[in-house]
Amino acid sequence: MFVRIVGREGDSAARAVAEDRDKRFHVSTAGQRRKRADIAERPVMNGANAWQSGTSVQLTLAEVQVKKT
Repeated sequence: MFVRIVGREGDSAARAVAEDRDKRFHVSTAGQRRKRADIAERPVMNGANAWQSGTSVQLTLAEVQVKKT
């Protein structure tokens, strides 16, 4: 999966990150895209991008006592 970086630098920042990763890990982002070109893109499920609707579920961490047996 390719992560899009949004910022003032635009796509050039994303390309720079991908190129750096490719060099460090000896992989090819372009090669992976070519290998996966025949894989159909699946539709996004409802609720998968909750950030677009402005609501989401938030979990809260809480410390609780446990019983030792």
